[in-house]
Amino acid sequence: MKKLTLPMNILIFSALLIGGCRVNDPVANPALSTDYSIIDGDTIKTVKTKDFDKIYKYENSNKKYITVGDTIVTYREPKLHTLPAKDPDLAKIKNDKELTLKGKPLIMVVVGGSMSAGVRDGGYFNEGILTSYPNLIARQMKLKKFEQPLFDATQYNGIGRKVKTGFNPTGGPIQKFKVIQNNLTGEYLPNEQYDYKKIKLPGYKGDPDNLAVPFNSRDAIGRDGTTSSFSNRLILEKDGFGNSLSVTKHLKSKKFDFFIVEAGIDDLLQYTEDLNGAILSSTTPPGVIPDQDYTFQETLTFEENMRLQPELRLIREVLAPLGAKGVFFNVPNILEFPYFLDKDYVLNYDPQIKQELLKQNYLVLVKKFKPSSKIDSLLSKKVHIALKPVFNANNNLGRNDVLNDVENRINTSIERMNNQIINFNKKYGYGIVDIQGLYKKILSVAGYITDDGTPINRTNFFSLDGINPTPLGQALIANEVIKTINSTYKSDIPLISVREYLNLK
Repeated sequence: MKKLTLPMNILIFSALLIGGCRVNDPVANPALSTDYSIIDGDTIKTVKTKDFDKIYKYENSNKKYITVGDTIVTYREPKLHTLPAKDPDLAKIKNDKELTLKGKPLIMVVVGGSMSAGVRDGGYFNEGILTSYPNLIARQMKLKKFEQPLFDATQYNGIGRKVKTGFNPTGGPIQKFKVIQNNLTGEYLPNEQYDYKKIKLPGYKGDPDNLAVPFNSRDAIGRDGTTSSFSNRLILEKDGFGNSLSVTKHLKSKKFDFFIVEAGIDDLLQYTEDLNGAILSSTTPPGVIPDQDYTFQETLTFEENMRLQPELRLIREVLAPLGAKGVFFNVPNILEFPYFLDKDYVLNYDPQIKQELLKQNYLVLVKKFKPSSKIDSLLSKKVHIALKPVFNANNNLGRNDVLNDVENRINTSIERMNNQIINFNKKYGYGIVDIQGLYKKILSVAGYITDDGTPINRTNFFSLDGINPTPLGQALIANEVIKTINSTYKSDIPLISVREYLNLK
C-alpha cells in the first residue's frame, strides 16, 4: 500500500453567539476539495458526505464533546510494526478438541467493545480498525486469515471521528473539536415507527473475525435483536422473527481455535451517561453489575438463565462446547480516564468560582465532572459572571455535568465483573489480561516503561477522546495479551516493537 501525504488546509469555523455577536454575520462556504487519497493502490476522491451534519448529530459520541466546526481529513495508510523474523509456533493454542480444525491454520475470533474494535478520537474508522490490538496480534502471529470489518475505501473516515482544534471562542478550558465531514459511512434515516432519527450503516458483506461492537459490547454479545447499527452491520443473520442474531448465536456456526473477549468498559461509560450525575436509586442497572455469578452453578432455573451474564452465556453455549482456548480482559477504573475532570481541577480553576461551588449542596458527593459546555462556561473567563451556571438560577449546573455518588456503583461493578473473570480462569482455565493493572501504571505519576524501553503515559496512551487508546496504546495492549497467552498456554509468541508506534497518530 502507498502512504498518503496529501496536506489539507480547509478549516470551517462555526461562531458561538456570545454577548454582542451579530446573528447575521456571514458564514464562509468553501468549495469542496478535489484532492485524492491513495488506498490500496486505488485513487479515492475526497468528498463531503451527504447529510454529514445530520449523521454527526445522531452518532454515538457526539454529546460527549464540544465541537466548533468541521474539517476534512484525507486517508493515511498506517505503517504497522515489523513482522517477526520467523513464524511463531501456535500449536499450543490450537483447538485440539474440534476435529475439523486439525491440520489447518489457526483461526482467532475477537469479541469486545470499542477498544477491540479500534475506536479512537471519538470515532470508528479504517485507520483505527487497522491499528486495533486484535489486528496487531494477528499480524504478530502471522495468521493466514484475520478479517477486519473495514469500511468501503470511499468511506474510510467511518463515523464519529474528530480532531482537536485551537479555535476556542469561549476561552474555556474544555478541549474543542472539529468533526470530520468527508468520506463518512452511514445513511441518515427517519425511523417513523419509533419516532426518532436513526443512522443506518451498510452491512459488512465479508466474514469478520473481529466481532467487536463499538459503544455496545456486552449487550451485543448475548441479546438478539439489538438496535445497535454497529452490531447489525457485522452480523447479518436474522432469526425467525427477523431479529438480528447476537454474537453468541452467530459464533455457534463458526469453528475457531482461539478467542479474545474484552467487555465492560463501554457499559460503564454508558452508565455514567444514562445517570447524568443523578443521585442513584436502589435499583441495580441491568447489564452493569452482575447480580449473581453462576460460573460454578451447573444447572439454572428459567429465571437464572434469563439473568445469565453475556460473557458466561458465551462460554456455556459456544466456547466450552467447542473447546476453544482463549483469554478474557478484566476491567479498569473508567473514572480515572483523562475524559473525566478531577474535582480539584474544577474547584481550583478560579478562586471566585470555587467559593460559589462550595455552596452547592450536591458538591459534597461529587467525585468527578464530565466535560461539557456548562463546565466550560463555568470556568471560562469570557463568560459574564451573571451567566455562569452557579450564579444564574435558570442555568445552574445540572445533572448533565456532575457525577454524584456514581463512584461507589462503578467500583462495585468493576469488582464483581473482575471477580467473575477470575472464576472463569478457575473453572475453565482461560487466561486473564490484566488491563486493570496496566491502566493503573499508565495513569500513575511515574507512568510506564515498556519492554523495549518506550515511555508510556496518559498523554501518549489515550487518543483525543480521553477514553480509547492511540495506536501506541493499542500496541501496548496487544503485548499484554501476548504475555497472557504465553504465560497461560506456554506458547512463545514474540512481543511487538511498541516503539515503532511512538509517532503514529
